[in-house]
Amino acid sequence: MSNPGQPSIKNGDTGEAVKRLQRALNRAPDVPGLMVLQVDGIFGPLTEGRVREFQQLIKSLIVDGIVGPLSWQALPSGSAMPVLQEGSTGGVVWDLQRTLNTLIVAGLVQDGIFGPLTKAKVVQFQQISSIAPDGIVGDRTWRAKAGLMMRPTLELVVGPQYETA
Repeated sequence: MSNPGQPSIKNGDTGEAVKRLQRALNRAPDVPGLMVLQVDGIFGPLTEGRVREFQQLIKSLIVDGIVGPLSWQALPSGSAMPVLQEGSTGGVVWDLQRTLNTLIVAGLVQDGIFGPLTKAKVVQFQQISSIAPDGIVGDRTWRAKAGLMMRPTLELVVGPQYETA
């Protein structure tokens, strides 16, 4: 199960379970014309609408806008991606560098070390994506559209295998 132990949630709820839901809905099968949800932890009308649309896609679910055990089970993982910034290292940084080389301009050394040049490329990506450019890859940057077709998000291109628990 990709979302074990999550509570039932509905419109009006707030908190970490709602953030997990919003990330999971952003990773769910694409429904044409839908915007990426803001991961803000507030279960409002937009989140409820996306829940209902997802429930309609999964024929075994009741379309009620409430996320209970069956909806959680049907959703992809809603775990957060790691926050990356100067000093971060590892495979996720290497894949981020590879992706940035593809999306912006090649020339960034893929060494798995988030240094000043990687930060500069992240700032460029953020500016292109209309995100406040801070050089830190957090929730807003991970869910930014990656590419000319504006689909999928950066996290899906880099790889959701790097989700945190």
